[in-house]
Amino acid sequence: MLTPGTKLGPYEIVAAVGSGGMGEVYRARDPRLGRDVAIKVSGERFSDRFEREARAIAALNHPHICTLHDVGPNYLVMEFVDGPTLADRIQQGAIPLDEALAIARQIADALDAAHARGIVHRDLKPANVKLTPDGAVKVLDFGLAKAPAEDSEQPPSGSASMSPTMSPATQLGVILGTAAYMAPEQARGLVVDKRADIWAFGVVLYEMLKGGRLFRGDTTSDTIAAVLTLEPAWDVVDERVRPLLQRCLAKDPKQRLRDIGDVDLLLRDAPAAVVPTKRSSWAAWSVAAAALVAAAVLAVVNFREQAPAPVRASIRFQIPTTITLAASGNLGLSPDGRQLAFLGTGADGIVRLWLRAMDSLEVHPIDGSETSVNAPPFFWSQDSRSIAFDAGGVLKRVSVSGGLAQTICDVPMIAIGGSWNARGDIILGNVVGGILRVNEHGGVAAPITALDPSRKENGHMLPSFLSDGRHFVYERVSRSSPDQSGIYVGELDAKPDAQSRRRLLPYAPGLTYAPPASGAVGHLLFIREGILVAQPFDEQRLELAGDAAPLAQQVGTYLDTAFFSISHNGMLVYRAADPAFPITWYDRRGTAIGVVSDPGQYSSLALAPDGTRAVAALINPRDRANSDLWLLDLAAGGGPARFTFNTGMRMDFPIWSPDARRVVFRSSGPGQLQLVQKAVNGVPDSEQTLLPSSGKGLVTPTSWSPNGRFILLAETDRVTGWDISALALDGDQFQRSKHIAVMHSRFNEQDGHFSPDGRWVAYVSNESGTNELYVRAFNPAASAATMSLGGSVLVSRGGGTSPHWRGDGKELFYLAPNEKMMAVGVTLDREFHAGTPTPLFQAPQGAIVGDVTRDGQRFLMVQSATAPFTVVVNWAKP
Repeated sequence: MLTPGTKLGPYEIVAAVGSGGMGEVYRARDPRLGRDVAIKVSGERFSDRFEREARAIAALNHPHICTLHDVGPNYLVMEFVDGPTLADRIQQGAIPLDEALAIARQIADALDAAHARGIVHRDLKPANVKLTPDGAVKVLDFGLAKAPAEDSEQPPSGSASMSPTMSPATQLGVILGTAAYMAPEQARGLVVDKRADIWAFGVVLYEMLKGGRLFRGDTTSDTIAAVLTLEPAWDVVDERVRPLLQRCLAKDPKQRLRDIGDVDLLLRDAPAAVVPTKRSSWAAWSVAAAALVAAAVLAVVNFREQAPAPVRASIRFQIPTTITLAASGNLGLSPDGRQLAFLGTGADGIVRLWLRAMDSLEVHPIDGSETSVNAPPFFWSQDSRSIAFDAGGVLKRVSVSGGLAQTICDVPMIAIGGSWNARGDIILGNVVGGILRVNEHGGVAAPITALDPSRKENGHMLPSFLSDGRHFVYERVSRSSPDQSGIYVGELDAKPDAQSRRRLLPYAPGLTYAPPASGAVGHLLFIREGILVAQPFDEQRLELAGDAAPLAQQVGTYLDTAFFSISHNGMLVYRAADPAFPITWYDRRGTAIGVVSDPGQYSSLALAPDGTRAVAALINPRDRANSDLWLLDLAAGGGPARFTFNTGMRMDFPIWSPDARRVVFRSSGPGQLQLVQKAVNGVPDSEQTLLPSSGKGLVTPTSWSPNGRFILLAETDRVTGWDISALALDGDQFQRSKHIAVMHSRFNEQDGHFSPDGRWVAYVSNESGTNELYVRAFNPAASAATMSLGGSVLVSRGGGTSPHWRGDGKELFYLAPNEKMMAVGVTLDREFHAGTPTPLFQAPQGAIVGDVTRDGQRFLMVQSATAPFTVVVNWAKP
């Protein structure tokens, strides 16, 4: 929070105004022009693309649009508009028809001007409309606006805009706007155009005439459900504006009014617009008095109206994932259904908890929640204010509103699931023992269940409290005798050896308990053969109360856990297993010219230098914690051969030695991460650890020098993020003293690749504010603390990732942000020279580029995609 007198660029903060969609809002003074301005400050630095699109919005010079004056590195400077918002005015009661239409016509005029420039507001609501003292209207906060696409090949309706209140992680299809004013297609996360603004305009006009909300609900999910299913009560609005409202509020956008400029055509019989003129104070008081009378009349009408019937049918819509999710795929809805938390990796490569309010577009990390890529499930407090998570040997709690994480207790091995009751009791799953109990304020975790040796039990996990906060359901797991595993009921105060041994159901991943909304029958939710099912359970009798019913197909799982979560108010969020794709050859036109593998979930792949073989990391679909490397014979067209056999570990990010005889890859698992080298000629026991686990962060091999002496690594640092270093090799041996920094700065540098002559390194850095491709000289003779010489040369334009060299060094290839494969002619001489990037073809969605052939004519790639979050409102209803 900025204090009065603080300087932000040339602007001096005067006072805090409030919070906007992207951060704090302040009134400030511009001393250069002697005027007051409004400043919105973001917690993140804006990208170049954001600034370009913000300036496109600034080009909207219109009397009814709040002017955007300036763009700073992390703030926006706008016209300061004094006066109440339309939301304030509506709170006083219904607005008389002539006054409401005067306001509506000015809003329509502002939207018409924006739409003419291809700009869609996407967050129109009464709180974003100001009423000035002279009766004029100003539409504020084009922060969610979608500006025209810069690429002429992509229409505006298909581009995602990095606009003033959009997080850099926001992608196409994310639900934008405020729930009560979202068009149905917007609430479902679909691509929107100007017709979404027309819907919101209809909602605003309806609310002005009614004096209250059109679509409401106790929760965001209830509000979205109302938007998707309920029809407005048409008899409460004047019949002269009813045709306009019906055209604006058609749920099918194809049936909706196509142009906001047509509003006047549908208002021919309505009162003439009141032309805004400067009013006296007495006139303003007269309008307020008339509004109070109208509010009193409508209050009587509304009192007599029956409340709309609650939405009972279940409703589904999807929210795309916007960051890289952790391998464990864990997610958790807050008990009140207002927030979704999940584990993911940001630009720094560190896995932590991320949070998304269900009525917001923003996704942001929770400070202090750092954990591992294979982290077990976290869980919420009953008041939806805190999250408990396993931080690698300790259980911590962190407030979702900010602050330092607090240690609750030590954890033996791994805590597989947990539950937190309203009295502050926490119970934890235990991979090597019984369920543990600890107080939310900390202490020593004590067992409340005991392993049964006769059943060869390994651990008790996934506990979930019943409504009374005393009983809980949990899993007893026997790895060697799966038929002995199952779901049981425990009691908080029972002695460990005295817990019930009556099995409710056989073992099933993802056990979660959903308490009843009323009565005594809740539901056990779990996975059976990929299907999420709900089985009725009587809390009073502590026994099953009916047959299991399916809720969703092909829900993803990870070891004993599953990709779903429920709230206490009838909301379910789940993710299906990620889709599988084959590895495929593409030519320079983007035509698929040969499939070289079966479909699978491939996380990385590499082409051998001679082009005859490839190695790929394939995720086990039944155990996403485990991936192995497979060799593909591209020359003979034979089937894949398994290369690694380490269960319970992830083998990924392979690179080939220059002679194609060895592969170096990353091996990671619970508590360890190391680099391993292995021969590809079938020699037994040929695995050799090159870089043992250090516990400091992630490390990924990216390229092997042509002379075989160096391996480039991308490594994470808690202060500087991703850095590039090099390992020096002496024959087949790693020289421990030769782990040397190549590029180490406050920016993220990663994905380094040696040029064919070994003298240059192409890499990706975000030093400009977005990921771009650079080339820098590499000096193999250096023995000091750095191997890089001179400055870097920018190669890409407008963003670039995944660099690959042509075998003769005459071209560089990379992926643009729109997933176009780009080619750049380069000259490798005493100095490096790069030509203008040229688009070759549209790469497949989420393309992982294995490499390009030496002649630059073929590309080995595999498509990848992350399944979106599916939201189910009223999941227990038919």
